[in-house]
Amino acid sequence: IRSMHIGSKTVQSSMSLKNHNRLVLNYTKVIVLCLIFNPAPSKVLFLGLGGGSLQKFFFKYCEKTFLRTLEINPQVIQVARSFFYLPDSERSEIISDDGVDYLSNKKGTYDIIISDAFDDEGLPDAFREEQYYELCHSRLTKKGIFIINLWGSDPKSKTYIKKIKKIFNNQVLFAAADNPGN
Repeated sequence: IRSMHIGSKTVQSSMSLKNHNRLVLNYTKVIVLCLIFNPAPSKVLFLGLGGGSLQKFFFKYCEKTFLRTLEINPQVIQVARSFFYLPDSERSEIISDDGVDYLSNKKGTYDIIISDAFDDEGLPDAFREEQYYELCHSRLTKKGIFIINLWGSDPKSKTYIKKIKKIFNNQVLFAAADNPGN
């Protein structure tokens, strides 16, 4: 197993060295359950890259899906490309940009938006706000799915879930992963 750490001992991403596309961390396995609701998404947006575990999974198993990833930290992109075997393809785009700025300034909708952005302090401030959830909601297709990875150890996670429920008309599924924190 190869793991990525950013500024702390917390594991940001992990990859099996024998099978680069296998999901190692339980929270990533929970996230891809969204494919039960939409097994063939046309476009998926990822906010946060880490080692690219989710991107590689979707790339392999959703062969017709266009993947766009926004990652604010260019060093994360370089490490992911160098050590985590990201696919190089026209249907998998990685953009070094702030996710909130990008969503605010670019048009387009997505079948699935996966918000998995963390810094060394946890969930960035902008990703805790009702405006962020409204923005993500506005960028979804009619049957679109928004997924956010929250730290269970964050005492404010219940507050974020309340905000999400408000924006998404209580159509929210909460699933805990066994990983500490996710």
